[in-house]
Parts: sequence; structure tokens; C-alpha cells
Amino acid sequence: MDSMSASKLEDDIMIWSWGQWARQGVGGKNYPAWVVLMLQGWRESRSRSHPDIDDDYALKIDRLVARLPSAPRSVAYSLYVCNSSINRIAEMQRRSRISVAQDRDFALATIWGAIGKLDAELTGAV
Repeated sequence: MDSMSASKLEDDIMIWSWGQWARQGVGGKNYPAWVVLMLQGWRESRSRSHPDIDDDYALKIDRLVARLPSAPRSVAYSLYVCNSSINRIAEMQRRSRISVAQDRDFALATIWGAIGKLDAELTGAV
């Protein structure tokens, strides 16, 4: 997946809005300890703005991220909740940027596919 299609998926599933929603602490008690610690520092240093996502949709994304395999889940939390870059995640996890980007792509595709399936079930299109 190239960066253009990853960017499109990020917009389609509102993953950045979910990250902002998560930074406000709505789902934080269920996150891994390292994410909670990062969020504490984030909330102390940033003013709160309202994310452009409703709670029901954000909770859907939250549940889907929680079900991802460990590496893609870690990348999703790092990128979208903790606001780290691919380069920083690769450095912190001692991995290549390519493998981190592949985990991001896997997470986005999995979430996008699951949301599409959920939406289709709700509208009766399945």
C-alpha cells in the first residue's frame, strides 16, 4: 500500500479523529500501560479540542484496534493515539520503517474492512 492509499484509508475510517478521541481519555483505561502513560503526558501538555467523531463510531474503532495482532495494534496506538511518526516508532521498537509501515497498512485495511462489514450488516446489504 503506498502512502496515498494509506492516507485515503486514514481519512475514510477517521482514524486520526479516533486518536484525538482516545487522547481525551474516553477509552484509555483499556489501553496498554505504556499508552496510558503517554496519554497522561499528552493531556497535561495540550489543550482539549473536541474530536470530529461521535462516541459510537470511535468505540467501534477502539474495539477493532484492540483486536488487532500485537505488532499492528502497537503501531496503531503509537501513530494515532500517541501521535508518533513511522520513523520514531521504528527507532523505539528497533524495527525497519518498512515493517512498521506494513503493520500500519495491515491495521488500516483490517479496520476499514471490518467497518465496511459492520456498516453493511446494519443497512442490510449483506
